[in-house]
Amino acid sequence: QRERDRIDRHFRRQGDGIHFNEASLESIGELLAESMAIVRDESNPASLRIAAMGLMLRHPKTYASELQFLAELLIPQSAVDLQLAVISRLADQSDAQVAEVLFAGWRAYSPLLKTRVLDVTSSRTAWTYTLLTQLKSNLVSLAEISPAMQQRLLSTKDTVLASEWSKMFATAGQSDRKQVIEDYQSALALEGDAGRGKIAFQKNCSACHRLGDVGHDVGPNLTALTDKSSVAMLTAILDPNAAVEAKYLTYGVLSVDGRIQTGMLDTETGSSITILSNEGKRDTILRTDIEELRALGTSLMPVGIEKELSATDVADIIRFVQSAGTSESGSQK
Repeated sequence: QRERDRIDRHFRRQGDGIHFNEASLESIGELLAESMAIVRDESNPASLRIAAMGLMLRHPKTYASELQFLAELLIPQSAVDLQLAVISRLADQSDAQVAEVLFAGWRAYSPLLKTRVLDVTSSRTAWTYTLLTQLKSNLVSLAEISPAMQQRLLSTKDTVLASEWSKMFATAGQSDRKQVIEDYQSALALEGDAGRGKIAFQKNCSACHRLGDVGHDVGPNLTALTDKSSVAMLTAILDPNAAVEAKYLTYGVLSVDGRIQTGMLDTETGSSITILSNEGKRDTILRTDIEELRALGTSLMPVGIEKELSATDVADIIRFVQSAGTSESGSQK
């Protein structure tokens, strides 16, 4: 970290017109070359290679070759920790071509890598254009774009992109909420199974909700719900924007480096804000780095979850939530 900070100070000061002597430049060049050699050497521990990776992509003269090399590490033969580290390092760049690099090996990526790549490429406006192209070409499937990510993409300020995403997701079945609720009325007639409901809850709801030993404390505490009637819960699941407390509204943050983040406004200080998103992830952003902050007027819980749930799944989830805190829930508590 100390060496990364030193190199960053060098390039920042050089950009300000402050030039270093030949000895300093040679020292930095040697350090960058050494870091590249460490990452290339497969006999080195993954932790050392990942640490050295932090020194890459910092010199204009070696940027292109280092970018190509990192792209070559995104193959199944590389350890998953190394692949994830490459994606995280590329996520720090603002270069438009990074998105192309990330999608180049898409068909060979594991589900974990695909999720991370989608998360990264949906975080910058320039990269979302590339994501849109990949969807239109069918390299990326619409089924791989989660409802939460759809919500993030639809929140863009870019009017062209907003229109394109609206068309894209409309064809994916973004139906009228009243009709969706009507379509799922059959779930209310089913008894539901709390055991199956726990499994369905863990898969579809636990990123934002916690119930007993399952999930994350992001959305409302479901144990404390005052209305656990099946009708009320069906509406809450299928139409999350019908009634949203102010503290659970989604905010969009556009930072000065072009990065887009969405989530609940968790905490504020005089110098920063913290955004809380799925799986309890917290991102703190300095106020000086904020270009725009705006409430999106929607719940953090995404619309469209019915694409992942059958009527039986919904009935099971409702049963699981209703049984929480009662003697019959047993291990589901």
